[in-house]
Amino acid sequence: RVGLALASGWHPVDFAFAPENYAERHRITEETVETLRSLWRGETIPVTGGDGSVHEVRTFPTPIQAELPLWLTAAGNPKTFELAGRLGLNLLTHVFNLGIDQLAESIALYRRARAEAGFDPQAGCVSLMLHTFVASDHEAALATMRPALCEYLRDAGDLLAGIARSRGQQIDLSRMSPRDIEEYVEFVFHRLVDSQRVLVGSPERCREFLVRLAAAGVDEIACQLDFGIDTLVVIDSFPALAELHELCRGPEFEASVKQVRGE
Repeated sequence: RVGLALASGWHPVDFAFAPENYAERHRITEETVETLRSLWRGETIPVTGGDGSVHEVRTFPTPIQAELPLWLTAAGNPKTFELAGRLGLNLLTHVFNLGIDQLAESIALYRRARAEAGFDPQAGCVSLMLHTFVASDHEAALATMRPALCEYLRDAGDLLAGIARSRGQQIDLSRMSPRDIEEYVEFVFHRLVDSQRVLVGSPERCREFLVRLAAAGVDEIACQLDFGIDTLVVIDSFPALAELHELCRGPEFEASVKQVRGE
């Protein structure tokens, strides 16, 4: 099995090897979708060689899956959500810069764009990335996640700046003292936890959060586990994560989601 998530890119440094693509990254991403689909189906496409001559190429071996499962990554720009729908792609997103209400609005844009493009509006899969650590004890889970996620945030200056922009603020980490950075990282960690933008805690507490996300239109959670917690500790947490998975299945969970939706 394979599925791919595409992203147009955000930071200019992402385009260090192809700087000419930065300004047209959204158009190029859209064209790439069709190229990938065509090659996956075993079709040939024209390419230009180093000498300027045109050749027809295809990929080998022929994939077993008839169609390539594709996701488009959307960070917060409504146009990207609409593009994913218009192209009939699945959607990969996060809530670092979006609240649940904003996420629900963006997912509604995605579904509407699918319908307007002639795709089944409910067929696309909305996958939500969440930094995740689930354990049998809620406070223990928080205590385990905190140092790893804070270190992760400390090393991700662009992410911290993006979170600040989502709150209408501007920060320049290069002008902040080490103490100010530590205090800001601590603030961001608690904000992520308190505003439910990470999946952390006991299975029972996490289930409440996932009910709200399902009511907003999320189909599945892409659990981000490799942000610094010791590998063996993460592996030991799998039973609790599996318990959460079971709590989010069946008629009782569906009833909870409908209740939140007011149905």
